[in-house]
Formats: sequence, structure tokens, C-alpha cells
Amino acid sequence: MKSKNIKLKRRKYSLYSRKKSKGKQALTIILTLVIAILLGVIGFGLGRPLVEYFSGEKTPPDTSSGWTPPVETAETLQVTAEATVEADTAESAEPAAPVIETVYTIPAGALRSADTLKSAVASAKAEGCTTVLVTMKNSTGNYLYKTERTVFYYGDIVSGALTAKEICDIITAEGLVPCARISTLKDKLSGDYLEGIKYYNADGSGWLDAAYSNGGKAWLDPFSQKTAEYVSSIVTELTAAGFREIVLADTMYPVFRNVDLGTYLYDQPHLAEADARLDALWNVVNECSSAAQSNDAKIILEVNGADMDAAEKAATTAEITADKNRLSSVELLIAYTPVSGSEYAGAKSFIGKLSSQYSGQSYSVLLVKNAVSQSGYEQLQKAFGESGITVFSE
Repeated sequence: MKSKNIKLKRRKYSLYSRKKSKGKQALTIILTLVIAILLGVIGFGLGRPLVEYFSGEKTPPDTSSGWTPPVETAETLQVTAEATVEADTAESAEPAAPVIETVYTIPAGALRSADTLKSAVASAKAEGCTTVLVTMKNSTGNYLYKTERTVFYYGDIVSGALTAKEICDIITAEGLVPCARISTLKDKLSGDYLEGIKYYNADGSGWLDAAYSNGGKAWLDPFSQKTAEYVSSIVTELTAAGFREIVLADTMYPVFRNVDLGTYLYDQPHLAEADARLDALWNVVNECSSAAQSNDAKIILEVNGADMDAAEKAATTAEITADKNRLSSVELLIAYTPVSGSEYAGAKSFIGKLSSQYSGQSYSVLLVKNAVSQSGYEQLQKAFGESGITVFSE
């Protein structure tokens, strides 16, 4: 039996294509078109710059949007460099030096005439001082200005050539603040002109702190209300003339010997009573304070730093500091004695001790400039300036 040949039919398309649905065929066409369009856009974007580059044609950049770097001119480079230097300097700069407020003390000889005073005031201004201190009544009792008191004779107790107002006017004309200093109780002269203000012995004669032949001298008695009124009247005269601050110096007692208390002054037992002594001193200060305030001025109480540090303060300028409550009502001017060779450390130690013993007390310091070297004085200024303490330079 002959086998039959099977004929296979061959088609020009694949079996897979034959089985595709019409939907899939449409999707294929769409995807093909999308890909073609994308390739056209990308090709155009890349091709155009290349064509322009090779042809030498360039299209100006679009500056309508987007950030462009600033053009650096010589001027902007200089400003930038200066700003950089300033910033670097600010970062590397050391802390600013403390502002040292210094009060200039006018020499007593400068009150001889208007010209000599003007010269001294000019020196104070050249040193950068804003306040000047003028001793108007010294510890002998002399008036270093022409007082309005007619009871005193010129050439004896009055040695000044200028009135208080003339002195103030010369100082304020330079834009400086006038500050006066007066000795309150250490005064051997005034009691010879005014009754009832000095110490008297039990027999009515004037008391002296030593034999006259040994240089004994009179003192003003703070237990007498006349003394408080006399000293405060000087404050009134000076503040009315224009002085804004009055330094009260020598507000203290003399040393009373046993023979004084037991023989010459036996009728005054209060001289040996601590509380009574303190009250009498503060009465003088309070009268002066009221007088100053009536003319919109203030008082400053001068004490000695060594006296404040002493164990026994009786008959020293620091005796009045025993009442810390009353002391806090006034500003102190402390005459400071530096530690030679350790000016800065010694001043810092003094400040710390004072802060501990007199917490919250307002004070300035008085320095004798020629008592130390120039470098030592600068160290003292630095130490007190760092603590915001005003320095009176004498």
C-alpha cells in the first residue's frame, strides 16, 4: 500500500502574529508613535547646539529667568576683601579694654589766678578726664577761694584769689564737672573766729591736741550743733556756686590722751563713748548732705584705706564706717595705698576684701600718682577700671 504524501502549507507570517488581537495591534502602533516623537524632540535638542557649534552660530543665552552669577568688578572685589578683613579682625580681636574713669585733682597752686587755673583745667581735659577735684578748704582751715564770709580776713584764713563761682565757671567752660573737697573737722583756724565750734577745756580755754610749743592745734567739735551748721554752710556756698559734688575729708576725731579725758576734758564723758561719737560724726555728714541736696548736688565721704583695714579705727577717718547702714547712704572716696611691686594683685585683693566687708557699698579710690612708677600706676588703673571703680588721681 502506497503511503500518501502530506503537504504542508507555508505562510509568510508567524503563528504569533496571527494570534494577536486587533486591540493589541493598535496599542503597539501608538507606543511606536510616542517613542518616535520623543526621539525626534531629543534629537532636535541635542542636534541644534551641535550644528550651531560647528557652524559658528551661537544663540544668546536666555536671561529672562534663572540665576546668573554677579559680575565681579574691581570695586566689588575690594569691598568683599575689606568685609572679609573686618570679619576676621572681629573674630580674632581681644576683649575691649575697660573704660577707666579718672578724676583730675587741680593743684592748690593753680588757684592763684584765672590763667593758672585755666591751664590746669586744660591739662585735665587733655588727659581725657570729665571731672576735676578742687580742694577749697584744706586741713589747716584755710579757704583756698575767696569766700563770701566777711568774718574771715583775707591773707589770714582766706588765701584764694578767685571766688567759688569763678572757679566753677572756668571748669564748666571746658565741659568738665566741678567737684570740691573740704576738710570738715581738722581745722585749727576757724574756731578762732567763730564761737562754739571747737573743743574747750573744762576751764573754758581752747583745747589743743598737744602743747602749743609742740605744735598743738585746735580741732572742730562735732558734738556742737554750731559745728555741723558751720560746715554745712560751706557746702551750701559751694554748691550754690556750681559744684556738683562735695568731698568731705577729715571727718574724724583727734587722739584724746588719758590726761585730756581725765583732767582737761573731764566734763565731757561722751568723748569716750563709741555710740555717741558715731552719732556726732554722722550729724555733721547728714547736715552737709541736706545742704548739698538743696542745690541738686551730692556729698562724697573721704576715708583712708589703711584706716579701714586697721583693727582699731577710733580717732581715724574710718571710725565713721562702723555704722554700715548709714554708710550705705553715701558714696565713699577711699585713699588707697598701693603695694609696691604688686600693684595689680594688691589692688584686686583690696577690692575683694572691701566687697566682703562692705557689700554693696558705692566707692571710688584716690591714688597719689607720683607714689608709684608709671607702669605701676597703669596697673592700678587697670585693676580698678576692670571693676568699674572711678579713680581720683592726685
